[in-house]
Amino acid sequence: MQLFLILNSCSSSDNESVNIVDKEEIQTDFIAENQGDFVITTDNLVYNVNIKSDRIYPYIEQIDAEGKTTVLKTLDFTFPKLVFSQSGELLLISPNKTNDSDKIFRFENNFQQLNPFYVMQAESSPFAKLARLGIICNANDGSYFVFDYTSNNIKRIIPELGTDVFIAGSGKEEIKDGDGLEAGFGGITKILFHKNIFYLIDNNYKSNGTSDGISYIRKLEFLNNKWTVTTLISTPGVNVYKDLAFDANNNLHVVVSEKGIYKLNLQNNDLSLYKDWSVKIRKDNRQYYTNFKTVTGLKFKGNVMYLATSDLLIKISDYQSKFDALGK
Repeated sequence: MQLFLILNSCSSSDNESVNIVDKEEIQTDFIAENQGDFVITTDNLVYNVNIKSDRIYPYIEQIDAEGKTTVLKTLDFTFPKLVFSQSGELLLISPNKTNDSDKIFRFENNFQQLNPFYVMQAESSPFAKLARLGIICNANDGSYFVFDYTSNNIKRIIPELGTDVFIAGSGKEEIKDGDGLEAGFGGITKILFHKNIFYLIDNNYKSNGTSDGISYIRKLEFLNNKWTVTTLISTPGVNVYKDLAFDANNNLHVVVSEKGIYKLNLQNNDLSLYKDWSVKIRKDNRQYYTNFKTVTGLKFKGNVMYLATSDLLIKISDYQSKFDALGK
């Protein structure tokens, strides 16, 4: 697995010059360990999924604005996905938790308990399999949109009413644009809500008969009283879309596996390179090297950028000014 950051061997004990600011490096707010999903509160606290090499299961930890970490609760399942409720509570789904893949969980009692917040409605057939919630998105109206890998469709959950409703998906593994039942999905790995539109990363590994498959960026919106799915752009081979994020200027950024961060022009669906270079970064008296080609996750909060890899999470405040200072 390719490493995103490589620790420089020098430290304050063997090189007195390490505290001198290098004009070719970027100062970071923190560099923390990361092994999965993360979310950011309105007051700049990060809730992060992490796992130590000596542990079997991951745990939820809190990271403050300066990088201080506090372990909150160990989980008994892998690869959870996080989202905040409308009231700021931390919610969680786990597609790999066999008997609970149909549930949204909520952390309660100061993170000492993890209890069901919502359970998906059972299918009408007595032999129907449990829903398998693969990804979740807060629609900012008290409802949540999820992708169910069992039924291969998108559903809207309204916890206040105790109900979930079908939105779009034929139930077949196919990439097909259209309204409601006419639309088809491969396997959605990201749902991002922005200005009344849901942006999706959808991967279809069977459409071209290869193991690489094709990765798509699509959108879901309510038009003429119908939920409509439209494909914006696709990429074949190993160049899988990994994440989507809007910055403060409403620019949509796309993380492309092993290629870097791009911007998607939503007027013409043109994908242009934003960052793909290597750079030195620093936290306190330790210097690292980083490469934007190895980014797997991305979030913005105002003028702050959060970058994730397979094992690290990096916070860079005033990021654009720092990039501009390097002339890149």
